[in-house]
Amino acid sequence: MRKIYRTLLFLIFLFAGFTPHLLCAPAEVETVNNQYYLPKIMELISGAETSIKIIMYNMTWYSKYPDSASNKIINKLCQAAKRKIEITVILNQDRFKDGKIANENSEAGEILKKSGVNVLYDPVDQITHAKLIIVDDRIVVIGSFNWSYYSIEKNNEVAVVIDSKEIARQYVKYFTNIAVRSSPEPVSP
Repeated sequence: MRKIYRTLLFLIFLFAGFTPHLLCAPAEVETVNNQYYLPKIMELISGAETSIKIIMYNMTWYSKYPDSASNKIINKLCQAAKRKIEITVILNQDRFKDGKIANENSEAGEILKKSGVNVLYDPVDQITHAKLIIVDDRIVVIGSFNWSYYSIEKNNEVAVVIDSKEIARQYVKYFTNIAVRSSPEPVSP
């Protein structure tokens, strides 16, 4: 179900602050909603050849549920790191409410680090609510999915997979802008 969604791309660029000339960038766009997200993400991670860049608001590791969807993705990233794929993950570390998300992200981050994944934590003074994946500086996945039980397995969520070097280049700049302000360790509460 690959189609070019010009209206969707227009909205993405409009809200992301991209320059209008990229509206004409050639791209294949695939929607991956609800139950179609997990298999697509697993396929993209397995197929990565050089790099994976991720920004995730919430990434949860479930030690009591080893077969959970988010654990499967985290494990797949660990396998990719062992294949020498360069992986950098930026996680949110906000201090609001009970710190639950920051704690979940820290736990998932430690598991990734043990496999050689470069894990960074965003600046504590700014919430990073983005959910972004860039594979091989060519394929971009953006949408509403966090890597948690409810988001992947229960909620109605949306995402698009965009295959375009030109569009990926803009998202790599966005990723880098956050990465340079991030730290390799979460800030202690």
